[in-house]
Amino acid sequence: MNCPFTKKYIRILSLTLALVLTAGMLSGCFGGKPDPTDGSGPNPSLNLVETDPSGSTNPTDTEPSTPDDEPIIAYAVGQVNVLRSVGSDATVIGYLSDGDRVEILATEFAEGVEWAMIREGWVAMDKLSTTSGAEPTEPDSTTPDETTPDETKPEDTSGKDNSNTGTSIKAVVTASELNIRKEASTNGEKVGSYTYGARITILEVKNGWGRTDKGWVSMTYVYQDGTTGTNACKGIVTGTQLNVRSGPGTDYDRVASYDFGDRVNVLQTIKIGDTTWGCTDKGWISMGYVYVDGTKGENSGTGTITGDGLNIRSGPGTNYESVGSLNKGATVEILHQVKVDGKTWGCISKGWISMDYVDMDE
Repeated sequence: MNCPFTKKYIRILSLTLALVLTAGMLSGCFGGKPDPTDGSGPNPSLNLVETDPSGSTNPTDTEPSTPDDEPIIAYAVGQVNVLRSVGSDATVIGYLSDGDRVEILATEFAEGVEWAMIREGWVAMDKLSTTSGAEPTEPDSTTPDETTPDETKPEDTSGKDNSNTGTSIKAVVTASELNIRKEASTNGEKVGSYTYGARITILEVKNGWGRTDKGWVSMTYVYQDGTTGTNACKGIVTGTQLNVRSGPGTDYDRVASYDFGDRVNVLQTIKIGDTTWGCTDKGWISMGYVYVDGTKGENSGTGTITGDGLNIRSGPGTNYESVGSLNKGATVEILHQVKVDGKTWGCISKGWISMDYVDMDE
């Protein structure tokens, strides 16, 4: 049947179908929104931080870690001199008491000794401990060969004969706790211990170890009477009569005395209880009655030199050697004044000067 209406309808239907198919193809090319359950489809917005398969961020894209710049914390072992600079002859500008906490800012070797710079000045490194006195120093008993903080392996002295027998030595323990060993070695069996300040007699010395009536101890942590230690200093007796004792304490025998104004060479200082004791060539004295050169004492202040070429002496008196001079008009800091034989002397950082030639500031 040849019906014009039917043919016209078929042509319209074919054209419509073609348009639908074309639209579908175009939508596939230009990105219709995919079904959210479909894993295909366009890539979502870019993530600028890379991730590894485990999901962690790339280390280069994370915040950098804080550098390890924490200062080294240490604690004073006994009373420790604080010096203006490194060296045993440097001026003493203060003290640390036993257990004082300090920050080590830098270290330096001088005269075969390692020195630590703290905020207050310089101190000998071997007078500091990185372990607080309040913390235990005893190692785990399951590791008997472990070295305790108060002992170090002695220097290898193979081929050297540094033994000393037949002479007893009076000494004081300077470690918070010092192990006593059955043999002169860190591998020796521990048979006891001494505490800080204990008075001991060394009967024999061998390769850095000393034998007492109880056993062997490391001589690194023992001060021997009469030897120069790291806390050596010079001073002036300020007491009318200062007792000299056989050991660092009032319970030891009185063996001599110093008079007011006497010059003393203190070989080492050790704090026992609340009192600091100093060892001299005569014995032990209380440092509470001694002015230590270079420290701030009585009648301190600044002044002006009124005489030309004023001698600086090693002690308060004309009998002490001249170690320098000051010109008229120079400004000086007087740390302490003492009257000796009717004459007043002032201590400065470099030595002692006669106060007759100093005009003190008001």
